[in-house]
Amino acid sequence: MWAPAPRRVAVSAAQSVRAAAEPKKVLMMGGTRFIGQYLARQLVEEGHEVTLYTRGKSQIAQQIPDDTDESFAKFSG
Repeated sequence: MWAPAPRRVAVSAAQSVRAAAEPKKVLMMGGTRFIGQYLARQLVEEGHEVTLYTRGKSQIAQQIPDDTDESFAKFSG
């Protein structure tokens, strides 16, 4: 069966930047260790709403190497 080709919609650079700048809801699988901890913090600091889905129930108790005491206190509690 023949179907028409999908239409292409032009998106301006301004529309693309505006969509990227809007806060998003982000679900992360993991996020309490390794790169996930860095990514989760960066997303929160950029204004996104981040939910971490993890296996455990323990809170973030270990300070990452380049973390400030202020940042650690903000995200560990």
